[in-house]
Amino acid sequence: MAVSPPMALKGLSIGVVVKRRRIAVCGAPLVLAAFGLLYGVASVRAEDADPGKQQFNTSCGVCHSVDPNAAVRQGPNLFSVYGRKVASVPGFSYSNVLKSGDWIWDESTLDPWIANAQEAHPGAFMAYRQADPQKRRLVINYLKSLSTSK
Repeated sequence: MAVSPPMALKGLSIGVVVKRRRIAVCGAPLVLAAFGLLYGVASVRAEDADPGKQQFNTSCGVCHSVDPNAAVRQGPNLFSVYGRKVASVPGFSYSNVLKSGDWIWDESTLDPWIANAQEAHPGAFMAYRQADPQKRRLVINYLKSLSTSK
């Protein structure tokens, strides 16, 4: 006696055949592999699920790194930027407006910078703009969490 039609698990076909008290499950290794894959996805590290980190990677991660040992990219390394003086990362070529700046990066300076750097500081090179205040807040809180001078 055959059970029909085959059950489907996310595109995997599994046929079950019953004959004289013997049950053969075709594709059992595939089911176990699929379970392992689903378990792996479900056990993503909590730090990778951080919405601030995700927003940073989406909005800023192409040009900036937050790895304390990483070199500068198109933009300076932003590890511990929160609480740091503007234009203070060695090896990065800052615009004149930033070189002559005397502010410290915190909520009050980062928010308008991320919203529109060129409007906040005419002559700045950063072209990225984030109009959504909630996304800016996520990025700022994430950068603050990486700071050594919170």
